[in-house]
Amino acid sequence: MDLLRLPVDILRCAKLERLYLGCWHFPGTADLPDGTGVFPHLRELTMVHTFFEDRDLDHMLASSPVLETLALLVSFGKAKHVRLRGQRLQCVLFWESMAFDLEVVDSPLLKRLIMWDTCPPAPVGDVSWGSGFLKAHLS
Repeated sequence: MDLLRLPVDILRCAKLERLYLGCWHFPGTADLPDGTGVFPHLRELTMVHTFFEDRDLDHMLASSPVLETLALLVSFGKAKHVRLRGQRLQCVLFWESMAFDLEVVDSPLLKRLIMWDTCPPAPVGDVSWGSGFLKAHLS
């Protein structure tokens, strides 16, 4: 299935509190503004069957200072190293998504990390935790 490219204007809606994206190819975020003023009110972000890269998710997390809930469902693409960060992030659902690493970096309020049927796009050597070959790092 060919995914349509998400219109970049959606990523300029600063008043959003909840954003649910499904069946999209995430636009490049390199040319978008950074910082907590981008999504100052975003509390929930869900991406379903979405193609994105590491820097795109990093951008969304860094731009959403009040984000509490993140769900990545059947996500794929070049997001090989998922780094969870957010001072208010409380719940993360990582379901049937591809990545080599899932790392909780700076999320002091994280209460739930739900992982189901996750695997990297290709086998890696060492299995340290999780299903398939996904490695999770909690700090």
